[in-house]
Amino acid sequence: MTEDQMSHYIFDKFGKMVALDESARKYAAREVPVVANTDEDVDGDGRLDVVGYDKEKRTFQVVECKSGDGAAAIRQAFTQLACYRGMIEHRVLTFLNSFTQKSPMRFERLMEATSGGKQIAVEFYVGLTDEACQESVSLLRRLKERYPHTGILRVKPDGRIRHDVKEANGTYHPELAQAVPVLFDIPWPPEPEDGAVPDSENRLLR
Repeated sequence: MTEDQMSHYIFDKFGKMVALDESARKYAAREVPVVANTDEDVDGDGRLDVVGYDKEKRTFQVVECKSGDGAAAIRQAFTQLACYRGMIEHRVLTFLNSFTQKSPMRFERLMEATSGGKQIAVEFYVGLTDEACQESVSLLRRLKERYPHTGILRVKPDGRIRHDVKEANGTYHPELAQAVPVLFDIPWPPEPEDGAVPDSENRLLR
């Protein structure tokens, strides 16, 4: 299974995965940029694999997919997601503009999602294969201790998504999969953002 396939599966079933109703699927997007690709200091290409918005929880979800099942690939998923978290913290408006460009929101929904234009809540998840979760529970536990806000989405070979970690012996560890929302303040008036999406694409400030 490729990472592109994984992100397609998560995008397609994102609403059901995080307990959203079917209408919430319109608030989901793939390949959402948070930084220009020319930024040489960025780990990765500056594009978020999958982003969704849960209108019931009033929370955004960001998913970084990794198809490898080795320790290096799993660690990279967590560290790259942490890098993207830092990008969003310093480029909140870029994140919102990029997401709403791909998944438009009504004004009322946007005000709800941003607490009246003041703040957003974001849950961060790594998307891992079923095999990676089965063989790496001890590693995932250590990474969870280091990145306690990060959740895990387990992608089965047939594309089904599970919000838990399952060992090869059948033991489940749902506590490892839980994400803790992170709050980001929205700067106003907006400050210049290095590597941001050009002003011509800035939908919120028009």
